[in-house]
Amino acid sequence: MINNGKSNILYKYLLSYLLMFIIPLIIMGSMMYKNTVIDLKREVEVSNINKLEQINSLISMRMCELQNMAAKISYDPDLMSFMVKNGGYNTKKAIEELSKYKDNSSFIDEIFLYFRGDNIIYSSLGSNSLDTLIQYVYKYNAWDKQQFINDINNISFPSIRPAEDVNINKNENLKLLTYLYPIPPKSGYPYGTVIFIIRESMIDRMISNVLGNFQGSVYIVDENNNILASKNSGTSIEPKDLFLQMNKHNATGIYEASLNKKKYSFINVKSETTKWRFIVVMPTSQFLVRIVHMRMLILQIMLLSLIMGIGIAYTLSIKNYRPIKNLSEYIKERWPKTIAFNGNNELDTIRNAMDDAISHNEYLIAEMDTQRPMVKQQFLSKLLKGDISNSEELTHLLSSSQLIFKGQYFSVMLISLKPYKTLSVSEKEKIIQFLSHIESQYISGYGIELIQGNAIALVLNMDNYNGSRYAHILLARHLILVLGENFNITTSIGIGRTYHDIMCVNRSFIEASAALEYRTVDKAVSFSFFDEVVASAYNCQLQWYPAEEQLRLAQSIKQGDRTVAIDTLKTIMSCVIEKKMPIRMLKFICFDIINIIVKALREMKIEKFTINIEDYLEFQSIESLYIKLSGLIGSICDYIEENRESKNIILRDNILLYINNSFKNYGLSLENIAGHFNLSISYLSRFFKEQTGNTFTEYIKKLRIDEVKRQLVSTNRPIKDIVQDVGYFDIPSFVRKFKSIEGITPGEYRKLNLKRII
Repeated sequence: MINNGKSNILYKYLLSYLLMFIIPLIIMGSMMYKNTVIDLKREVEVSNINKLEQINSLISMRMCELQNMAAKISYDPDLMSFMVKNGGYNTKKAIEELSKYKDNSSFIDEIFLYFRGDNIIYSSLGSNSLDTLIQYVYKYNAWDKQQFINDINNISFPSIRPAEDVNINKNENLKLLTYLYPIPPKSGYPYGTVIFIIRESMIDRMISNVLGNFQGSVYIVDENNNILASKNSGTSIEPKDLFLQMNKHNATGIYEASLNKKKYSFINVKSETTKWRFIVVMPTSQFLVRIVHMRMLILQIMLLSLIMGIGIAYTLSIKNYRPIKNLSEYIKERWPKTIAFNGNNELDTIRNAMDDAISHNEYLIAEMDTQRPMVKQQFLSKLLKGDISNSEELTHLLSSSQLIFKGQYFSVMLISLKPYKTLSVSEKEKIIQFLSHIESQYISGYGIELIQGNAIALVLNMDNYNGSRYAHILLARHLILVLGENFNITTSIGIGRTYHDIMCVNRSFIEASAALEYRTVDKAVSFSFFDEVVASAYNCQLQWYPAEEQLRLAQSIKQGDRTVAIDTLKTIMSCVIEKKMPIRMLKFICFDIINIIVKALREMKIEKFTINIEDYLEFQSIESLYIKLSGLIGSICDYIEENRESKNIILRDNILLYINNSFKNYGLSLENIAGHFNLSISYLSRFFKEQTGNTFTEYIKKLRIDEVKRQLVSTNRPIKDIVQDVGYFDIPSFVRKFKSIEGITPGEYRKLNLKRII
């Protein structure tokens, strides 16, 4: 709530902004600049773009002519390989044909025809060996013989070399572009290469009219950011600066950039035919020479207005200096941040706001400390369920939970606590606290409570894969010993496989569940590895498909893990297909796979999906069965998840009902509620946050605040009695909490709402 009284400080700041910005800049600057400079600049830009588009069209047309020429050469009967290489009259006629092609194009300086694998190259002037051509006739400074031979023998697509220095006949040096075109065109197996030699001066003449009388540079850049040709007139920029601007401004058009403290204007046009870019770079001062005088006039007017505004602002600043100084010193002393405020005047209200902000900040820090364990539990729960979709989400959750995994290998150990329900809340908390973080020489891990099955899952981490089994055995024996001696608990433990990827933790969890289930059958051991269960299964069945996949399929269905279950089914089906067995045997195996699903449903006592199981026994192929069973597994997993969520909703509603009936009780706490519902405190805290979006403390505080607000408006009871009635004995503490939420004290809230009612 902002003070309704008129504020001199507010009006002074408002007046300063009006004088400094709105009047001189918005009115004068926008109107004059928009109506003159912008329109004039647009006219100049369009004119220059049109010139560059003409050059683009002309060069693109020339390049298309060269492509057509190469295509004609590839189908010219006089230039076929067997004719040209025949010697004598045929070779002479081929050279005459090449001369005709050269004469038909004023764009090229020379044309060469080369048949791949040969040592002779033909041109309009005759034939030469490759050695003679590259060392004497056309000697490239940057294109050595080996690379030249490799390029003309191996290129698959037309390519052009940028303009480079070439010594011709050991006589003169020219800058030439070399265009290599494989023939026949668009063939997967070209038999030759046509080479066009183009002088850079030819392109310079074509683009010289773009610059006109201006100083600047014109660049032609291919799709690989190679400068094919350039023309400089009075000024140029470094290639690295050109490429930097190209990467920043990929679109066609005109833009400005500062290079070496000097502004340049760039015109960028891209050819749709050749994919080349035609770029003109000019100093902005001359590029917009028609605008400079008008801009200077506008800038002078704006500068004058700015000076006047600064003078007025300075005068006002002197008058406001003392209160601003006092405010600044106070904020530096108490809290170095600016927030919204309320009060009788600006200085008093900011001081009050800062007090509230500091208290609120302390409260937030305390809340963060209390919620960090909950964030850790939520992360571990997502990891076990396989609900983390990508590495970015994983990194974010690791950072939020502040969990540290030093090793590179991960596994899951599932610990079943049989007499768990008979333990008190405090005993449960001690067990969970003991298992929340395990650290030893070989292995470390973090624990999370699982309500289903009265178990605790340990997400384990280690450095050495080879020593992981030994580390698991040591840890399992240690846990069995400690839990037995300290809590009189008989412990069963299942251990999943060790993986290099943390995202595979949910697979290890499913495997640990299967191992734990096997342990409940074989009571001769206290802990079991998934690999041992697999080995046992191998000994008890025909090897139609891996036993580990059978166990993983059954357990992933029981866990409701759709992703792992369908992936495992796909693996089993692939193994079956690879066996290439007789049709009758193949059907038996498929019936066995269906039986795995049915058996899992019966063990979970789910009859819904077994009613029409006969429909799945009729199938035309392995692929059709896979599609049917994938749909069935997906439906089963959805059902399990919905059933689990339904139970969570019922539990949530019961907890909320209990809290709503008891929130006025001063002694209400998480421990009381956990004991009432036979849950651990840590699980209840995490469950409450997931289901309501609020922590237990936040929810209770909101209920109590709402009840206080209701009684403040609807009753005349003293504030002290109302506060004590909702479960608070520390009245000053409650008043601070109330003010931090509502912005006013309970007394002010009552007065304000009574006025509204009247």
